[in-house]
Amino acid sequence: MNLRKWSVALLALLLAAMAMIPMVSAGEQVVSASPVGHQIPTDYLKDSKPAQWLPESDMVNIVISQRSLEKFGQGKLTGIITIPVSYIDLKTTFTNSKENPYVYTENSIGSDEGIALIRMPGQMYEMYVLAAKDGKLSLPADYFVRYYENRTDLNNHFKADGNSVQVLPSEKYPLPKISSGVGTDVSPEILPVQKPSGISVSPAVTYPQFFGFWENYNRISSTNYDYCIGQITPNSWTLSGSALDQFDIFQEREYKFNSGEAIEVVTKYRDRNQGGDIVLFPTLYRSGSTDPITPSQWTVWGDYLPVATNSIPHAFGYHVYFSGGYYYIAFEDMNTLQFVKSYQATAASGTSSFTYLSGSSEYRQKAAPTTNTFSATTNPVVDQWVRVLNGAWQAPNLAWQHVTRGSGVSYVDVQTQVDSSGNIITRSSGHYP
Repeated sequence: MNLRKWSVALLALLLAAMAMIPMVSAGEQVVSASPVGHQIPTDYLKDSKPAQWLPESDMVNIVISQRSLEKFGQGKLTGIITIPVSYIDLKTTFTNSKENPYVYTENSIGSDEGIALIRMPGQMYEMYVLAAKDGKLSLPADYFVRYYENRTDLNNHFKADGNSVQVLPSEKYPLPKISSGVGTDVSPEILPVQKPSGISVSPAVTYPQFFGFWENYNRISSTNYDYCIGQITPNSWTLSGSALDQFDIFQEREYKFNSGEAIEVVTKYRDRNQGGDIVLFPTLYRSGSTDPITPSQWTVWGDYLPVATNSIPHAFGYHVYFSGGYYYIAFEDMNTLQFVKSYQATAASGTSSFTYLSGSSEYRQKAAPTTNTFSATTNPVVDQWVRVLNGAWQAPNLAWQHVTRGSGVSYVDVQTQVDSSGNIITRSSGHYP
């Protein structure tokens, strides 16, 4: 074969290959009968069970006066509290009692003095102390701190829950709310996002059929980040029809790292064959893999967090970070400050930063016919803080920049905005028909 014929043949092969491979790029949208990007197997959780809240024996509770926080230059509106590690001496400055062995109270607190409760798993507390910069413990307040009028007010908001304890917010200090709807604010921080009407898709011939939409953010600079904190809120879920239909609905926050690995925080809405309910769990993808590692391949697997449909909308905090060669993911109930056991897996050698985040909505029809009707929304999913590697916390808008949005896709949608506090918010939805 001469050179000209060889070149033509090679070009034909390349064009054929391009036609067979679905391309996913900035402003992603996918309608495909083939696997596209990361794919969670339907039976991913087949050997998992509902997660349990950590018992109080695994928690650390520190009661400190609001006066002391103000002395350290902290106010309730800053969003971050910073306390000298040397001050939080749980043997001298703070003491516990036989009645409450897992609650350490500052010795100098008066009976009617305003207080704050700092609460987290003991393992996480130890990691924060080890990572303390300049000898100061630095914590995003919404995820670890609750304020009360006095110790009596705090005690009235403790509620036993098996081996765990719910810590409910004081009526005087309600939890901050993040809007579940795109407002009309026209400040420069709000991205001009429009809801697409969707595109027409012909009836599928080959199954499974996959519909996906992503809103993407890239890292702005070469600064390295090791910790992202946010909230994910399963907001609504309706499902009607027979158990014959088979489908998967995933609405996610995804992070990628410089090593090529990726972690997803997943809300899954399950068809009737799988229980018709909502579950929350993480996935981890090794570089170049389209399938996540299995639960048995995690160093520590915390099972899945069931979401009661009669409790939604319900916000759950998520913590995604890496340290000492491992990834860690933790979930908490934003209303009760209860945590489940952290997930842990080895990180690829050389992992040094988050490089990308996205909000997604994905719908996979596994077999025909599709006769069910459903509507699912995860709203909002909000990134609230990102930490510079071994450094200070920043608002997410200082770390991430939005990638141009693509056109609409039938059955799924994601909207996004950056609010006036610098939070990155996505709102995922899926529906059929």
